[in-house]
Amino acid sequence: MIKAAVFAMIPLAAQAGGWDAFQARCIDAFENLSLPVVAGLPELTERPPGQDEAGYALSDTEALVLELAPDDGEMACRLEDQTGQAGLGFDAWITEGVKTERYEEVGDGHWQSYEWVEPVVAVQKWDEGGTVVLRILVTDLES
Repeated sequence: MIKAAVFAMIPLAAQAGGWDAFQARCIDAFENLSLPVVAGLPELTERPPGQDEAGYALSDTEALVLELAPDDGEMACRLEDQTGQAGLGFDAWITEGVKTERYEEVGDGHWQSYEWVEPVVAVQKWDEGGTVVLRILVTDLES
């Protein structure tokens, strides 16, 4: 996870809110089997040691992190939001996704695309020490 101290040093990027940016840059891209869009975002210099990740600043409290070789799939994109506000937009979005059968809940805070895209797309939400983390993953599963 991107450290809080790094957030404090990031200049405010003129971008949409964290949820809107995550939806446009990661969810829409992965649902259409495209690469996430990070053009125009300042890259963070801190990266976890030994991990193939790249972080991009959305604001002083929000960052997008690309996981280029996650253990559980092909590629992932996550939003780390220290304000927690992005979770509200995500909750409404995933509720609608389940209602329209685009996604099905497969565990606490875990959903997968339901028979409309291959490979399967998984989405996740969790809290990590007060930071809301939203993640979308292109899996290696077939629907």
